[in-house]
Amino acid sequence: MPLAIVVPALVLALFSPIAGWLADRFGRRSMLIAALAVYSVVGTAPMWLATLPQIILSRGLPGVCESIIVISSTALIGDCFFGPDREKWLAAQAGISALSAILFIVIGGALGETGWRAPFAAYGIAVFFIIPILMFIREPQRHEQPQVAQKVDYRLFGWISLIAILSSIMFMVVPIQIGFLLAAQGITSPQMIGLATAAGSLAVPVGAYMFRRLSHRPFALLGAAGLVFMAVGLAIMAKSPSFGVTVAGSIVHGFGWGIGLPTVLTWAMAQLHFDLRGRGTGVFMAAVFVGQFISPVAVIGLQAATGALTSAVLVMAGLALIAGKLTATFGRRLRGV
Repeated sequence: MPLAIVVPALVLALFSPIAGWLADRFGRRSMLIAALAVYSVVGTAPMWLATLPQIILSRGLPGVCESIIVISSTALIGDCFFGPDREKWLAAQAGISALSAILFIVIGGALGETGWRAPFAAYGIAVFFIIPILMFIREPQRHEQPQVAQKVDYRLFGWISLIAILSSIMFMVVPIQIGFLLAAQGITSPQMIGLATAAGSLAVPVGAYMFRRLSHRPFALLGAAGLVFMAVGLAIMAKSPSFGVTVAGSIVHGFGWGIGLPTVLTWAMAQLHFDLRGRGTGVFMAAVFVGQFISPVAVIGLQAATGALTSAVLVMAGLALIAGKLTATFGRRLRGV
């Protein structure tokens, strides 16, 4: 079951580099508009498709569109903003994505009361974003970009991508495993599990705001801080004796992801010049999605080795601490921190 949840992340990871190339080749704004239009159609397709095989086949297409939307919009932020403004909007992107996830879960649940096909109508909302894009966003040109070195430090970019993978692995532990951790305490209510998950999601924009406040600090230090907070949150949840303590751990964990994601994303963006920004963003996002896929595999392996989910999560907390230490130690030795 946990693996089934993250299979779409593997699809996104495989397609993200291609999406990045398309954004560089045809323009970030153009690809964003096209992907939103197609997304609204293929996302709502199960509302009118007649057979189950058709519906299953249609579910792969939204993932392709999602990768283009994420990468094109992120690259556009990199194109349109620089310095503190870029940090502000990348932090806002992380926070808004967490809040919108909660919102659309609520919308989907409400629509689900009227029938199993109804929640797919939520995908149609995507088409309404095309209008403000056409009105307020234009495609930045190469000559408008600051004069920066055209040579990419691939060693540094690879290190940042590795941190993204590690951070993503640690982040996905909570949304996937929190229900099982609460079940071990005898708590199986979907409402209570949803509340604990939502509490962590609400902490993400708080962490993103903290990143904005501390963005003048070295990226390596902030990336390490994000991993440490996630480690502490995981440790609290692994040792939790009650629902309230588990929620507290979820909040600390979400706060860490709120710091960590905009940190590594801003750090990566700083390394990419205009001509490679789409492809670079695609590679970076592929790293994030690979981490999401690896996370449940790692937990399953650790659970088999330790004999208990709580022990596996505690080991993950220790690994997050080690990753934070490595990020702080070696990241600061590289250029651009």
